[in-house]
Amino acid sequence: METIEKITLNQEKVKGNSTTSFTSTLNSKIGLTNAVSNETVRRFYYTVGQFNILIEADLKVENFTKLSINKVPNIPAYNLGIVSIRGVIMPVIDMHSFLEIKKQNSNSITNNYMMIEHKDYAPIIFRTDNLPSMINLDKFTQSKNLKNTPNWVKRHLNDGNTSLFDIKHSELLLRFTQN
Repeated sequence: METIEKITLNQEKVKGNSTTSFTSTLNSKIGLTNAVSNETVRRFYYTVGQFNILIEADLKVENFTKLSINKVPNIPAYNLGIVSIRGVIMPVIDMHSFLEIKKQNSNSITNNYMMIEHKDYAPIIFRTDNLPSMINLDKFTQSKNLKNTPNWVKRHLNDGNTSLFDIKHSELLLRFTQN
């Protein structure tokens, strides 16, 4: 039996003023905050090891805590196998293996799965450390140094305590379809 939880991942904008400028609206749509207008941008993120990864607002995400994964021979180590959800067969990707993050012990393996649906790609399942959580981006600043990062990493954000990676899931999904 599969446990399913659906969430809608649209950015949520909270207005502090009744008037909103075009620039602040545009910034909120692309994930930036206009400090002058008192607006807060909220986005969902998931965690893999020490990496907190933002989810783009146009992605559809469905969460699972139990899946019956069918093993497939001769596939990359990061691919756990395939599942069928409502008749759609899709791969299950272990994001720890893909990002080459070592798990500290076998007890750290989670049963948190996210089905990601992108308009240009077939659905795919990621195994992550947690189900998506919401975070306010108003206190985050963009890091200047993005050396040695894959092409699917758009930017790195930090607020002094939390580090977030804003990634292009389309580029990441493209990588999975090429292997």
